[in-house]
Amino acid sequence: MTVVSATYPATICVQSGANRSFTCAVLYCSRCGQRGAVCMNDLSTVQRPDPVAAAKAAQFVFQPIVSPTSLEPRAFEGLARLPDASGFAGAADLLDVADGRGDLPLADLELLAGAMARFAELRAGRAARLFCNLHPALVLGTEGLAHRITGLARQHALAPADLCLELSPPVTAMASPGVARLAGELLAQGLRVALGGFGRGTGDLESLLQATPHYLKIDRLFTRGISRNARVQAIAGKIIGLGHALGVQTVAERVESEADFRLLRELGCDLMQGFLTGRPDTQLQIAPAAPVVARLRRDSAIPRRIADLLIEVEPLPIGATLADAVARFREGVDLGFLPVTDAGGHVLGAVFEADLNRFLFGEFGTALLGNSGLSHRLDRFMTRCPVSEATASADAIVESFLIVPGAKGIVLTLDGRLAGLLSSHNVLQLISERAVEDARDRNPLTALPGNGSIGRHLEGSAVGQPYCIAFFDFDNFKSFNDVYGFAAGDQIILLFAEILKRIGREHGGFVAHVGGDDFFAGLPLEEQIAEQVARSALAEFRQRAEGLYSEEHLAAGGLRTTDRFGEMRFFPLLRASAVILYLPAERPEFTPAEIVGALAEGKGRAKASASGMHKMGLAALLARRGTPGAAGHRPHRLAQPIAGRADAGSAWPVHRRRAPVAGFSYVNRPGSRRAVRRSPSLFPHW
Repeated sequence: MTVVSATYPATICVQSGANRSFTCAVLYCSRCGQRGAVCMNDLSTVQRPDPVAAAKAAQFVFQPIVSPTSLEPRAFEGLARLPDASGFAGAADLLDVADGRGDLPLADLELLAGAMARFAELRAGRAARLFCNLHPALVLGTEGLAHRITGLARQHALAPADLCLELSPPVTAMASPGVARLAGELLAQGLRVALGGFGRGTGDLESLLQATPHYLKIDRLFTRGISRNARVQAIAGKIIGLGHALGVQTVAERVESEADFRLLRELGCDLMQGFLTGRPDTQLQIAPAAPVVARLRRDSAIPRRIADLLIEVEPLPIGATLADAVARFREGVDLGFLPVTDAGGHVLGAVFEADLNRFLFGEFGTALLGNSGLSHRLDRFMTRCPVSEATASADAIVESFLIVPGAKGIVLTLDGRLAGLLSSHNVLQLISERAVEDARDRNPLTALPGNGSIGRHLEGSAVGQPYCIAFFDFDNFKSFNDVYGFAAGDQIILLFAEILKRIGREHGGFVAHVGGDDFFAGLPLEEQIAEQVARSALAEFRQRAEGLYSEEHLAAGGLRTTDRFGEMRFFPLLRASAVILYLPAERPEFTPAEIVGALAEGKGRAKASASGMHKMGLAALLARRGTPGAAGHRPHRLAQPIAGRADAGSAWPVHRRRAPVAGFSYVNRPGSRRAVRRSPSLFPHW
């Protein structure tokens, strides 16, 4: 005897006389292969309530699926809730029991009908779509299922396009043909299809290839906590780019923090679902806290450079004919394709000039086009095309374009509606500009991001998750450089850069090189963990740096050389110091200038401490801002503007260090003062 599922108590008597207690819902007899509650050969009857009757009594709640730009709901997922007295642990348990009894299609259709009825009652004319799950076992084949679902939708005054059926990932890739078959039947009825839990199932890619869905719902494994995990970011970015390259919208599940929301939006995710933007409710509503809405909406505009390159084009309506499309191309469409939209402006696909030419230049193409008695619907020639949200980062848009070989361009949408097009030439411009900008900003020695990236990172540091910002500086670096030479100095700088890069990879953080011997790190960690990471980095650096000293200097604990004023003095061994600013998840928003000013105040204390570390908290920032009741307020000024800002903030303390020429960094090379142009600095004295 084999127990398949574990949710409900039952006592099973086997013919051998053994009497044992199991926790189970669906039983399987290994002797005769029968599934269900009754098996005369091996199992006694297990009394369970009727799943179909229980499905009829289910209540429903709806969780919003929202636009990442407007935060308005674009769809709702219907979730069944069973009464405590139903005898089932939940909808999944109910459907498993129904599957064992051979009643799965009937039970699932009852749940669908209940969700549709309640949704239609609550929608009241609102333009929103209903997402519902189908049990994975249905992909194995249910005759006429798509037709029956369409009939239920019409019965409850829902157009087929108002309903999206979510197909869960198959257990193995062998089930993918079943997913493709069912998806094809649903699409033929005008229903929308989503692949749920994408990224976890072994047959996901095959299902995507064969099923041509409208949506990919990215599994929570690749969305929850994404802002703290660089590996997850890389995988999620590829999934989103893959979906966009195939003209498929992406939905992020389990979005529960502002930082995750922002990062997914930057990657170009089309829709968001999670507790951050709305919990399941008996009403159709979205009710995140007003401050959350304000913060998330504020930075949801189309990036300036994307807006500059955006090409406005009049789309083809889905009701247009082939003759209408030919007329538009004869007017002159340099891009070689035109987007097709529905009545609401939502992008459905595109018509490519090359496809029309193949038809028109065929043996009877021109004659067929001129035959007014024949109807040539445009959707016959419509295909999916690369699509991306216009609010996504330039990198995400480029990624979606590059996945498609020979793409003519990419369609950009705003809140799902057509915003414009980028031609292939425009995308190449973006690629070139990003490459040049990246090369200018990166430090030529360590290849780490520089001041421009630091400023953008600080502006994008999202409220809603704990965050630690650290600034590192070497102590006694000049004396080491003077005695051992610039090559050894470069080796020391590269050594610390290597340590920081590893920390960034391990903790999903951002690390950068301000210039010279100054480094920056932003880590999405709690205070205690960030402190441990920083202390470990300082200790490792000190140990490895000591390996570059001579035995004589190691024994003396330092070396004697002239200081910057020409006087002979003793300098201790090289070490790094760090000032760490901890920002809790619940905090006001601060400008980069305010953060830089607070770190500048703590830098001197870090250098003066025996450990080489100084910690700061929210109170330091509030004190500088002059929050009522905060002590130690001091006016805050900038020595120079920050990257186009009109406001001002503090500069780093000089500590008798000579400032380089404004706007230049100097490469650490023997006998060289070669200047390298850099972006306006947050740290003007470096």
